[in-house]
Amino acid sequence: FSVEGRVLWSPGGKPLEGATIMLDQKLVSKTGADGTFYLDSMTPGVYKLLVQAKDVEFKEQNVKVTPNTPHIGDLVPTTYRVCGRVTVSQPGFSPANRQVDLIHSTSEDYYGTISDATGGFCVFVPPAEYTISLRVTEAEHEDGLQFAPLKRNVKVVDRPVSGIDFSQLQATVKGSIKCLTSPCPEILVTLQALSNLWVNELVSVLSKDGHYQLDKVLPGEYTVSVPSEDWCWQTSKSRLTVSTEQVIGPTFVQTGLPINFVSSHATKVRYSLESNGTKTSSSSSTVDLAVGSSRVCVSRPGVYVLEPVGCHGYASPSIRWSGGVVTLTAVSHLYTGRVLSSERVSDLIINVLPSDENSSTPSSVRRLGPLTGGSASSGDTKVEYTFSTQLAPGETVTLVPAASSLLFAPMSAAVVGGDDCVVGHAGVVFRAERGLIVDGKVLGNNVPVPGASVSIYNAQGQLIATQVTDQEGHYMFGPLSANTNYNVTAEKEGYVLTGPNSKGEFSAHKLAEVIVTVRDKADGQPLQGVLLSLSGGENYRRNSQTAADGTMAFLSLSPSEYYLRPMMKEYKFDPPSKMIAVQEGATVQVLLSGERVAYSVLGSVTSLSGDPEPGVVVEAVGLGAPQCSQLQEESSSEINGQFRIRGLQPQCEYSVRVKQGSQINQHIQRSTPEGILVKVNKEDVQGLNIIVFRPISRTDITVYVVAESPENLRSLRVKMFRDDTTVHSVRLSSLKVTPSFALTSTALVFPPVPADGRVYSIQLESSLSQKTHNYRTHPVYFKANSSFQLVRLNFVTTSQTGDSELSHTSYLALPLLLVALLVLYNREAAQALLTRLLTATDNTSYSQLDDSSGETVSVEPVKRKLKQRKT
Repeated sequence: FSVEGRVLWSPGGKPLEGATIMLDQKLVSKTGADGTFYLDSMTPGVYKLLVQAKDVEFKEQNVKVTPNTPHIGDLVPTTYRVCGRVTVSQPGFSPANRQVDLIHSTSEDYYGTISDATGGFCVFVPPAEYTISLRVTEAEHEDGLQFAPLKRNVKVVDRPVSGIDFSQLQATVKGSIKCLTSPCPEILVTLQALSNLWVNELVSVLSKDGHYQLDKVLPGEYTVSVPSEDWCWQTSKSRLTVSTEQVIGPTFVQTGLPINFVSSHATKVRYSLESNGTKTSSSSSTVDLAVGSSRVCVSRPGVYVLEPVGCHGYASPSIRWSGGVVTLTAVSHLYTGRVLSSERVSDLIINVLPSDENSSTPSSVRRLGPLTGGSASSGDTKVEYTFSTQLAPGETVTLVPAASSLLFAPMSAAVVGGDDCVVGHAGVVFRAERGLIVDGKVLGNNVPVPGASVSIYNAQGQLIATQVTDQEGHYMFGPLSANTNYNVTAEKEGYVLTGPNSKGEFSAHKLAEVIVTVRDKADGQPLQGVLLSLSGGENYRRNSQTAADGTMAFLSLSPSEYYLRPMMKEYKFDPPSKMIAVQEGATVQVLLSGERVAYSVLGSVTSLSGDPEPGVVVEAVGLGAPQCSQLQEESSSEINGQFRIRGLQPQCEYSVRVKQGSQINQHIQRSTPEGILVKVNKEDVQGLNIIVFRPISRTDITVYVVAESPENLRSLRVKMFRDDTTVHSVRLSSLKVTPSFALTSTALVFPPVPADGRVYSIQLESSLSQKTHNYRTHPVYFKANSSFQLVRLNFVTTSQTGDSELSHTSYLALPLLLVALLVLYNREAAQALLTRLLTATDNTSYSQLDDSSGETVSVEPVKRKLKQRKT
């Protein structure tokens, strides 16, 4: 009989097509489209029935079959297949062997499985609702591994479930930035993992609307930051935990713009916002800067004026800043000193003198003061004054205090600038006490006498100071120590001074004087350098030159007659001399005029390279007419090579040349040109140039040797002689022989010799035997009187090999002829002797062959040698 059954997806559900029916572990049927199956040729009994189908599982059951029960109840799956996949994109992690947990939502029954090598997983579960999740170890979680979603809720009803995918969480971080100005510029936002060693920085450029977004961010702990170099923020870095797909990032709020400083010293800086080219006091602030790098944030954009206000000095007192790093390098530092005075004064100053005496001009001396001061401390009668100045590191100055009534100890102090400021009581201290003032006047007939020299000496006669009276005839010394006595003297040329009296006044009585003024007759200009000779009186004689204003004053003259004579080359004077009567105390004015009657030639003396040649005597020799040909003037070139020959007569021709003579210009050998022809008119001749040559100090020698063959060349020695003494010798045997090039000549550079005109000779010597070669060498002579000498030496030789062989043959012919005559004369005896010799030869043939072979070996090299010499 037949039995019918049906397989459904669930009780009362849809039919399950294609299910396999196993009866007692044998395939007996398959379900059709309506889920039914038929078991034919059945016999009554109990069977084990098992249904197998894809993605579902059935429970095996015992079925009792009888003809009365041809129907089997509906069969439904007991479990359904749930499948999914694990996807991992993070390096260092694998999707394989991942623990997948399925937990029944009500009974909390556990169903778990492990993902395969590709991350796929499947598990069969009964119909119900389940929660599916992946297990992640603590270490993996710390490294940022997390899956999304964290859990999946799955309801299994009447079908298998698939597509349960878990992928690694990649979040999106969104945040915003608030800037001082709108719109916000593009700013780089950096996301940095705190513990994930596998991740580098993730950066994103802000959009212009002030928002940023970072995509594909893996779970973990991060810091989100914005650049702080060019911005000031409430906070430039914030910590962020990423554990969900959407993360709100921190909001960055700009508070200002930074000014970055690099300072060589700790200092203060005042900064002010500039508005319309001027500083605004309302925005002025002061900040302390440390050594090295510092940062100051300003709340408003714009141009700022930065002013260092500390104790350091800078190259510029202020800096206009609109961006970039501000470098403050101190070039000087404040040095503070004190003066402790016994009384209060109003004219106390400190003179700061540079250490270089050449720089101690009035313009280079700094003056500090007048200083103001107060009591040093309660109960102290001393008045304390403070002073300060800027000193560069290593700068040495001398501090000299001065006041009209104070005497200082020490009188001066040398200080050296350090690398930092000296403030407080660390600087020098001057102590001041009231001093003695010595003053007075120089008067002549109650009229002040300015320009008198007044000197003061101590009790030991040592000069303390010298002054010149001012326009009021006044002088003053001090303050001086009151513990000693002083002596004051005064003098002035042209005056007799007496005194001083109790008031310190000197009485002046004027002597006579002659003031001479010399002017050019042509243009009336003063003539400087005119030699004036004044003689007369009681053995009075004085020679002096006029100053730049053309005047000369002869002072302190006694009443008498004096003879005045002016002199200067190229000028004649009117009058040429003059008698002057001088009365007591009188001032005599004398006016002289000079007329130019001769002129000068100006030029330079140089070497060939253009360097100046000082100390060369140059002369101008007259030419032509008798009144000119007897003329001669000369001059020496100065340190710059310039010369000026004065006193040349107009309308005459001169030859300007280097002067010749036994004791003149010994350091000059010759000159070019030898003479320069000039004609003198009523003006100076300028622009001449003479080139001089110094004597040659040495002679360079090169010897050129030529031979017929390389062998002959290498056999030579070259010798140089002076007075039969070998000066230098060179062997040519060390010359390298190149097979591809036959060297038959060479040039030799000999050491230089002094160019003293002595005679030298150079000669060849050869190691070739005179028995085999004919050659002669001859010396070549030369004088060392030039800068260079080239000597050519030819070595020519002929071989004597043929003549030698001929003479050897001649010498051997005579003994052989005598032996032949003896053999012919004693024929029988010679025949017997020959027979004995042949017998002996047979017995000693071996040794003779050795000897003969030995002779052949010794001769062959000689023959080969001779052949080589022939070639």
